[in-house]
Amino acid sequence: MALSFYKENPYLRIDKELLSDFADVAYSLGEENIALSLSYAAFREHAARDKVLGLLLEEWNGSSMEMYSILKRGEKRREEKGEINASHLLNMRNVLLCAVSVYGKREEKRKRRFLCTENSPEMKQRWSRPS
Repeated sequence: MALSFYKENPYLRIDKELLSDFADVAYSLGEENIALSLSYAAFREHAARDKVLGLLLEEWNGSSMEMYSILKRGEKRREEKGEINASHLLNMRNVLLCAVSVYGKREEKRKRRFLCTENSPEMKQRWSRPS
């Protein structure tokens, strides 16, 4: 009921404490677009729970800066609690790496170096050469 009211009146603001709950319900009802929108709103308000953060890591396709922020918070949450699925982190890394390598902006090359070198010694050696 509340979700259908929100769909009809998307300009309404939902309390940040309820954003994760609304996102969970929207996703369980098959409303993926609304779920992603509410999940990102919860993320921006620092109110995203693990399930919502996992959804963002798996499905979000925003700007490189947005994806990088989501990735960093997901890694931090995994270190703190260990409840974020490692495959979700890997998925976001891959999507971000592809986006950065396609656009090749200078400030994003630093992020690409970080993503490539984190797990691979041979990639670390390759990217440690001056550009």
